[in-house]
Amino acid sequence: MAEIDTIMQGIRGVWIFQQLVDRLKMKLGWKHLYNQWFLLACSRHRPWLNVDATFMHLTQSLELYPDTKVTQVLFKSVKNAAELKQKAVEGKINGALINPTMLVSPFQVLVAANKAFHLHSIGNMKTRSLNSEIIFNLSPTNSISEAFKRFGISDRDDSALLVVVHGKDDELQAVSDIMAMVDGQQLPVDEVSSLSDLEKIRKLYKVTPQEETCGTLLDAVVCRMAIKDVM
Repeated sequence: MAEIDTIMQGIRGVWIFQQLVDRLKMKLGWKHLYNQWFLLACSRHRPWLNVDATFMHLTQSLELYPDTKVTQVLFKSVKNAAELKQKAVEGKINGALINPTMLVSPFQVLVAANKAFHLHSIGNMKTRSLNSEIIFNLSPTNSISEAFKRFGISDRDDSALLVVVHGKDDELQAVSDIMAMVDGQQLPVDEVSSLSDLEKIRKLYKVTPQEETCGTLLDAVVCRMAIKDVM
């Protein structure tokens, strides 16, 4: 009976997670997410989606916690990845540092952040911090070490995606302090696909060509992120 209860809880969790994903997709119009014009248009008409064209970062409210925001900032030509990684380990960076070559879209990160913050709020995280939980939720497996190996930055990486969870009023300070630590060139977040290693992504998430004939790679990736809780 205990095993059946565990399976049923997992199935309910996946259903809730999928409902969240569907609502996010409807709000974001994520099929057009790569189009900067669309992002800027949304920022004018939808207050929960804020794109700062000056700093090129993407700030969005969490679906279940509208008073909490997630900001993503993308960098290339990063020269101090090892230093940044060490600062993150020491707790001097209050944000998640992600390897963007394993990302298909900013939407993928938003889904992971929504789930991480929810688990953080109910005290049910699998890792020790909110930032590490975001990285863990990007992975299709339940191995924490594997998640950090694939999605965390390494000493030799030359690109990085910074993800900061913050309140409505402390966005500028929370993000700018960490941005100042990065020795690299900032890119618009919607250009993350230009850094994607699609073959590695397909291999890690075990996406078949048949799947991509009836959906997108992003569909398959988000699906794997959801079902790992019952695998």
